[in-house]
Amino acid sequence: MLASVKNILQEAKNQGYAVGAFNVFNMEDAQSVVRACVKKEKPFVIQVTENTLSYAGDGLIYEVVKTVMNQTSPTIPIGKIRT
Repeated sequence: MLASVKNILQEAKNQGYAVGAFNVFNMEDAQSVVRACVKKEKPFVIQVTENTLSYAGDGLIYEVVKTVMNQTSPTIPIGKIRT
């Protein structure tokens, strides 16, 4: 489930836990990160670098990450930011 990073971080602050933020560069990275974080049942942030966006294009990498999230993590909040 795609969620606001601001909301994820505010909830984490209120409940006293850290939120992991992970760079992904392709589908396999996204699958690995999402599957690992879902096992922990905690929200997390997926980051994409400017270089990855230049290489893969904004739309393509976003659709890859969104598809992985929807298939793997329908209930765990996931934030998405550009780094």
